Amino acid sequence: MQLSLTINAINLLKHTLIHTGSKEIAPTGQEVNSLRTLNGEDSSQRRHFIKNSEPASKAHDEKIKEFREEVEKMRKEKAEKFEEENPKLEGEKDEIFKRRINTMVGADKEFTEKMQEINKAVGELLKVKYEFEINDKTAGVVKKCFNEYSESAGFLNDDDEGVEEICVAFGITY
Repeated sequence: MQLSLTINAINLLKHTLIHTGSKEIAPTGQEVNSLRTLNGEDSSQRRHFIKNSEPASKAHDEKIKEFREEVEKMRKEKAEKFEEENPKLEGEKDEIFKRRINTMVGADKEFTEKMQEINKAVGELLKVKYEFEINDKTAGVVKKCFNEYSESAGFLNDDDEGVEEICVAFGITY
């Protein structure tokens, strides 16, 4: 089965393959997602899906990393420039000085425009569909886990587009 899914849909499917949709209390006392336990064959199919979708995840993650590095480089350059132009005041605490410089960086027009440009690029990246193949057994396990998760926990409003995309790709109707 050839799939064409956005990174959000891929990540949503991975989440439903790994978690049951219910919550449990961890030894630390925090509430966490319960991990899904699968039999040997279903577990193998989960690995198959994750392995086959990995190139898409890596491509997406590498692009996001490039964006972060670009922003961090520009932020450092701007901070150094503002530190030179606005030296630390006598008696000013380091924390206050750093906040003052960071405020200047955040208010810098060039920096703000670059951030807007990168946010737009990230938005476009989230719309990119990645192609990968899974076999019929894997598709069956993915559908089963997706349906169990939706019955157990349901999905958040933010997941609606991903859920719709998955339903179309797998022929699931609700």
